[in-house]
Amino acid sequence: LTHSLWNTALDACVECRDLKKAEDLMHRMEEAGVADAVSYNTLIKAHLRREHYDRARGLMADMRKAGCNPNHVTYNELINALVKNEVDSRRGQAVWEVVEEMKASGVKPNRITCSILLKSLRAKSPFGDVMRTMELTDSMDEPMDEVLLSSVVEACVRVGKPNLLVQRLEQLQNKNSIVVTGAHTFGSLIKAYGYVKDISGAWRCWKQMRSQHVKPTSITIGCMVEAVASNGDVDGGYEL
Repeated sequence: LTHSLWNTALDACVECRDLKKAEDLMHRMEEAGVADAVSYNTLIKAHLRREHYDRARGLMADMRKAGCNPNHVTYNELINALVKNEVDSRRGQAVWEVVEEMKASGVKPNRITCSILLKSLRAKSPFGDVMRTMELTDSMDEPMDEVLLSSVVEACVRVGKPNLLVQRLEQLQNKNSIVVTGAHTFGSLIKAYGYVKDISGAWRCWKQMRSQHVKPTSITIGCMVEAVASNGDVDGGYEL
């Protein structure tokens, strides 16, 4: 059997939620010397779904022994599981410990890492966590894309930090490298500009979207109507 077929069989066990068979198969794969990073990540993800953090950590140790160091997929799955399952009092510390471990291992946080952290931010999130997440986003080696851009502005709105959002929107205006082509991203930006009472910015996004012949979704239209109406132009919102 090829590595691909072994991993397909392992994935099938995981998808059928038969963790015992998945563990047995993984043991056979290790004995046969065919277990690779994909194999370990598949089983780690299965254990994280069940909040088996100790077993997931054990598999990460097994990866290293087998010469397959944990990679972006490994760490991002672990961070995602912690963000979803840890109670608020423990979440921040546990998540940032993994981020630091990730960096110490030479695996630099990427767009997916930052997106997971941004989506975890809420109104009650400590301001320190908010700023660390923003700083991590700024320090990425990868360029920001429009998906991550949406996550950034949506997070600023959720945490209720208009001043921080104004800074982010100003940075966006000074950077022309991010090409926005999706209706969802335009909607996020329009909502953000409306939130900080910058109606001219909202209209600028709307006109840019229309000039690029991007078809607005009902959500995009709703964001624009909300931005216009919440800034005092109820009639303009009605016309939209």
